[in-house]
Amino acid sequence: MQATSVDIFNRYGIWNSAKNERSINPNNGAIVSDGTRILDMTPGGSADLHTYFTAAAFGGANPRGNVTGKQAAKLLTLVDGLTFPGYNHLNAKSDPTWQQMYHYGMRNFKQQRPNGAVVTISLPSFPCHYCGLMIPVDTVQVDHRQPQASNPGYQVAKVFHSIRLGSFDLTVRQASGVKNSQGMAISRGQAVNPIPVKGWDRSNPWLRWNPPIQQKLDRYTLTDEGKTFLTIAMMVHGVGNVESACVNSFSNLVPACPLCNRTKTNVIHAVK
Repeated sequence: MQATSVDIFNRYGIWNSAKNERSINPNNGAIVSDGTRILDMTPGGSADLHTYFTAAAFGGANPRGNVTGKQAAKLLTLVDGLTFPGYNHLNAKSDPTWQQMYHYGMRNFKQQRPNGAVVTISLPSFPCHYCGLMIPVDTVQVDHRQPQASNPGYQVAKVFHSIRLGSFDLTVRQASGVKNSQGMAISRGQAVNPIPVKGWDRSNPWLRWNPPIQQKLDRYTLTDEGKTFLTIAMMVHGVGNVESACVNSFSNLVPACPLCNRTKTNVIHAVK
């Protein structure tokens, strides 16, 4: 997901590169391409200083969302810091930072032998992020908080509201949870702290989906700068790569036991 300001400028110069303004519908997570607005650019003294924005497709009226080439390149680096090699979610298990975030460690488990004897063995493991049950690494599942089958805008927004650059945000409201504060630290190469498990009591039913409140909608609503950056990212790397990077990112992956991973279909959180 990385690119220099020169890479961005060169891609912008290709006449058929995708430049329609991209945004996210916060109500359903769809990524929207607005054919009435396109990515435009005011030249600066260098590729770092070129200013990108979106404007009306015909005549360049109503410009909004200024992002310089230098800022866009830095934001791409921040996003890249939240992804896994090959955008493969299974690589999370062996990632030292993800292990630190989700309490990886050697733990004792009981195992029954063919003769009926029960012995203790030590295995690398994670606690399920939802219920806290300890699961060996080779059994634990890597769960997408926002499901892979849902519209990808939600996953993109989860990454965007976890990063910040300078004086502007990419979403109307920044995330305030512990997980997203760690996402900011990861993207900047800083140390992370373990994230507490949710603590769902397996004897209780899961909380079902509730209509999102305005604060939640705001976290999934892009600012003008966020729209410009999303447009740049998809122009440079392609829609599919941007979606895959965000779907399989630190912001969207947690360790889960098979029960919680299966049960939480259409459920937003184990506990609020």
